[in-house]
Amino acid sequence: MEFIEVLNLILDSCPFLRNNDYDGIIVKKLAATNTISDTGASHQSHMAFTGRQKDFFPFLNADGYFNVGYESKDDDLKKYFTLQIPVTIYKENTDALSNGFVGSFNYSSDKKTVKASVLRSRRNNGDDQIELSIKSLDDEEFIEFRKLLRVNDFFVLLKHRNELKYDLVGIRSSDKNAGLLSKCTDFYKLGTQTPVSIEKFEDAIQSTVIIPYSHNRIVFGAPGTGKSHKLNDESSPFGKNIERVTFHPNYSYAQFVGTYKPITINKANTKNITKEQEKILNVLQDKTKTGQEKYDLLYEQFKQDNLTRLPLLLGIFTDDEFKTRKIDGSPAANDNGVERNHGRAIRPFLFLSENNSTNEIKYEYVPGPFMRIYVSAKKNPSQIFLLIIEEINRANVAAVFGDVFQLLDRKSDGASEYPIAVSEDIKKYLAKNGIQEDSLSIPSNMYIWATMNSADQGVFPMDTAFKRRWEFEYIGIDENEKEVENFYIPISESKKVKWNELRKAINDKLIELGINEDKLLGPFFLNNTMLENAMNKDSNFIKSFESKVLMYLFEDAAKMKVRQLFNLPNDKYIYSEICKKFENDGLSVFNFTDNSKVSIEDIETELPSDNGELFKLI
Repeated sequence: MEFIEVLNLILDSCPFLRNNDYDGIIVKKLAATNTISDTGASHQSHMAFTGRQKDFFPFLNADGYFNVGYESKDDDLKKYFTLQIPVTIYKENTDALSNGFVGSFNYSSDKKTVKASVLRSRRNNGDDQIELSIKSLDDEEFIEFRKLLRVNDFFVLLKHRNELKYDLVGIRSSDKNAGLLSKCTDFYKLGTQTPVSIEKFEDAIQSTVIIPYSHNRIVFGAPGTGKSHKLNDESSPFGKNIERVTFHPNYSYAQFVGTYKPITINKANTKNITKEQEKILNVLQDKTKTGQEKYDLLYEQFKQDNLTRLPLLLGIFTDDEFKTRKIDGSPAANDNGVERNHGRAIRPFLFLSENNSTNEIKYEYVPGPFMRIYVSAKKNPSQIFLLIIEEINRANVAAVFGDVFQLLDRKSDGASEYPIAVSEDIKKYLAKNGIQEDSLSIPSNMYIWATMNSADQGVFPMDTAFKRRWEFEYIGIDENEKEVENFYIPISESKKVKWNELRKAINDKLIELGINEDKLLGPFFLNNTMLENAMNKDSNFIKSFESKVLMYLFEDAAKMKVRQLFNLPNDKYIYSEICKKFENDGLSVFNFTDNSKVSIEDIETELPSDNGELFKLI
């Protein structure tokens, strides 16, 4: 058959494709080894294309795999470079194949584009073949599409003219054209060209990077064990697709996910408003306060009227006395809905006539770090994105995550197991960013990693339900100590010690006093910049050491064991005396039982000689 004959057969069975322009077609009649059962098991994970049909796909070449003898090939290179191609599937087709039950397909229009993996492999005493589909790398919905097809059904790919872009349809073995389609075993193409710049491949290449860590991950350990340093190193595959946030006790859902925020207010149009309305404007225009703080002020202001939430925040009209009214003028029942929950603050409200746009107070939905990274991941499914949360347990995680907590249950591919409904505000924000969805569901290309200082677990304890949705990784107290073992710190104008030796001596004493490991000093309790500049005579390191190490030991780690840890005269166990003792007597401020653990050395001093040269005194 010729190209046009094959195309007409396919268009006759799939008329929804008629508006597209194609220059390449392959038809594969599926054998048992090409199908995936309803349970997800498969005879082989990929679909093999041989003969001329393999030329339908581009592939990435590895010299050490293809251009050497078969026995000498490096098999590790087979999947080392894996290309991903964009494949468009159609709602009408998946509806027909599934009898209306579309499973996990989530269409926002009549079609959607997914990614499928392509690589070329060698066979002993046989021609090379193209392997389409790697279940661990393909988009979930491409795998779901494969599950709809059975033995003897047809897997049909059509390439758009002059583009590296494919359409995919499935045709049942019972179709009227099945007999003719079974004879279409070639690669049918027109005489066109498909130039593809390297930029076309960048997104696809990134999505083949395998991240050897959990999608939800918390790294925890004692202070200074290098938790943030570890995540920074391991986040390099994400490139610039990283969002960072640090939790604190007052951190809220509104800050983490998003909230409404005023963007413009025209004071010239407020002359006709009432005094009560003016009070609201004054609060809203206060740039020193966050949206949540403004909400709380207004909530307290009107709580005396027994309103469970403000008419202003509901976005409905009120009379001059601010008695709650529906838009039609009838009294509105108090409704204690989700606006108060999680601090989803200020919604739009018109003080004056809707006809006069100059009198409108405008607000916009301002996304938090979670929503920003979520939107980026949704819009770029071929890339990987990472949200890093520092000090996750310093906030009330149940309140901060709110309903997003449900999304942390992930399937095997990393996507959320259970989506959640979204408010109209979030739905509009998503639509503004080209995402037409009625629910939130974390995609498989979005990772959330966090750090937790195990010494601070008492700030906001995490419940078991929250913890079990994360993979916890503990960093031992001496892990990565080699990175700091050559750093010296001064303990006086003429003496120095190795930081790691002193740190371990302090830890040994704390352990002797029964202090838990999560209160000990990690190698990076003093950061690298501080250690690198410690011996600089202008760095004033002594004061920094007092404010960081001595204060931490005095006020936190050894708070109940101060007399046993420190060696002070006259029983003056106060912080200022500890600092004075350290400045005057160095390490004798500590009640070490074995000073030999810390080798005290002289600081090398450079002085000019008579002939202008420098010499060292030790």
